[in-house]
Amino acid sequence: MIYYSTTKSKFLQLLRERLTYASRENDGCLVAPHFFKSYEDCKKILSGTENKQGWIERYNLETSPSTRSRHKKENPVFDLVLFGAIYSDFKRELINLPDFENLENNDFSMCEIWACLVVTFPKHFYKIKENGTTLYDLSNKGHVDQINKRIKARIPHAERFKDIRGVTVFDNYTFEKRKPKITDKQAEKAYQRKLKEWEKEFNANPNTPNKKPKKSTPSKHEWTICLSDKAKKTIKDSLDHLIHIYEQYKDKPEVFFKNVDRIHGFISKYNGHRGVRSDIGHLYRTFKVEFENEHLKSLEFVLQGHSLNLSYMGQLKDEYKHWGGNSFHKKDNLELMLIRAKDSFMYEHAYD
Repeated sequence: MIYYSTTKSKFLQLLRERLTYASRENDGCLVAPHFFKSYEDCKKILSGTENKQGWIERYNLETSPSTRSRHKKENPVFDLVLFGAIYSDFKRELINLPDFENLENNDFSMCEIWACLVVTFPKHFYKIKENGTTLYDLSNKGHVDQINKRIKARIPHAERFKDIRGVTVFDNYTFEKRKPKITDKQAEKAYQRKLKEWEKEFNANPNTPNKKPKKSTPSKHEWTICLSDKAKKTIKDSLDHLIHIYEQYKDKPEVFFKNVDRIHGFISKYNGHRGVRSDIGHLYRTFKVEFENEHLKSLEFVLQGHSLNLSYMGQLKDEYKHWGGNSFHKKDNLELMLIRAKDSFMYEHAYD
């Protein structure tokens, strides 16, 4: 299946969902990230040419969810996650009104596209026997090499896939498996609450369309999005800067607070995923200790209410279903994703 997005947050969320769903089913998951500098390059790779098969056909990316689920029981299945954006230095006034009747007639020369192919496969597909021991270790490069060979045996021109734990996205983010934030007891409590709500609704209206909630067991570990080493260093250097300049601007608090607000604002712009907030929290606690050791003053007293506020990343809405342009075409595609990206760019820069 193909998933389209026009924000980094949605792109990261869609990738995390693919990994999480695979983990809950005890399936394996590998990725092949790509970046396209132009719409034409991306279109050619997806649709193919006269002499070369495109990704859509090669990986059956437009198969139905039911067919995908049926195939996954025995074979690897593929998904594609796309993110379309406009060059940051592009001039807003050069963007024309969209042509919804002939989508390919639109000007997409200012667009760039991030793509990530995701392959999901059943547990028996990545079972490796080594010295009589059965292993399922996707963090082992040798095992991943063997899985790639198995994929190529089925799809001769398949891309090379790798474990996502070795991938950095947008320079700032990585994916890690961490212990889940919800325990078995909490999951049972949530299930009982939903069940009571459903029973109440069903008793009031037996024809209610809402399905009876199903009990689910939390996975032992879940995927989350974390900061890359580069992002951590950037944040640490920024916070260290506040430690160094405090003495310099001790008698000019307005200047110091201006620097504090600027750095806090910069840090708060990182996506508010659980792992990102956890990483920032760890860095900030270290900063607090080092600041107080250096200046022998409480950080809370010095900052006087100039606190760091981090965003929380909830479930993002389906972009296409909540976009006015979907009245022209009932199904999302590459061109519509880029038109949405142009819409977003126009709105964000309307008051520049």
